[in-house]
Amino acid sequence: MPIRILLIDKDEMTAAVKALELAGYDVIKAVNAVRGLKKLREVRPDLVILGNPLPQSPGEELVWRIRQASYLPIVVIGNKEKETESLEQGAD
Repeated sequence: MPIRILLIDKDEMTAAVKALELAGYDVIKAVNAVRGLKKLREVRPDLVILGNPLPQSPGEELVWRIRQASYLPIVVIGNKEKETESLEQGAD
C-alpha cells in the first residue's frame, strides 16, 4: 500500500505532484483549508504537505486544527515569515 500524502495548497503544484506520484506516493489534493480538513478525515493520510498562505484559513490555524485531530507529520512550504507561527502550532 503506497504512502498517502495530503497536499493542501491553493496552487496545483503539478510538477511536485507528478514527482511524488512517480516516486510511488498516493497524492490527494485539496485547494483550501475546508476541503483539506474534509480529506484529512476521509483518506487518513500518512503525511500532510501544506502550502502557506491558504484561502479561507491562515496556515498556522490549519496546522493547529490538524494537530487537534492527529499527530501525523505536517510539512509547511511557502511563506518564510509564517514559519515560526506554523512551528509553534505543531508543524514539523
